[in-house]
Amino acid sequence: MQDKITILPFTKALQPIWDVTTIAVVPSTEPEPFGLVAIEAMLEKKPVVASNHGGLKEIVGNNETGFLVEPHNNKALADALLQLAQDSGLRDKFAMAGYERATTVFTLDNYIAGIENVLR
Repeated sequence: MQDKITILPFTKALQPIWDVTTIAVVPSTEPEPFGLVAIEAMLEKKPVVASNHGGLKEIVGNNETGFLVEPHNNKALADALLQLAQDSGLRDKFAMAGYERATTVFTLDNYIAGIENVLR
């Protein structure tokens, strides 16, 4: 798959990157408190393959919006990527489910309501 994967350096200009991205990969080795990149990918209608820890477990619906794989499990990561790379229907299904999840669950109103609940 090396001829199909490009690893790019950090950039602030994200839209051109999302425009050419087929699958978003968030293989965090340490738990993230909140996986913003996964939500950004879902808003761009991209399926997500992410590590199964930290906030990513609450963002990515395993087998719904993408795949969650155990951290440091290179084989599981490769298998998930290969499955999505070979199945455009599954990519589309996950992409649309991710967009729906991002636009209904991770809204500003829900965020504000959550903070208000904590403060009460």
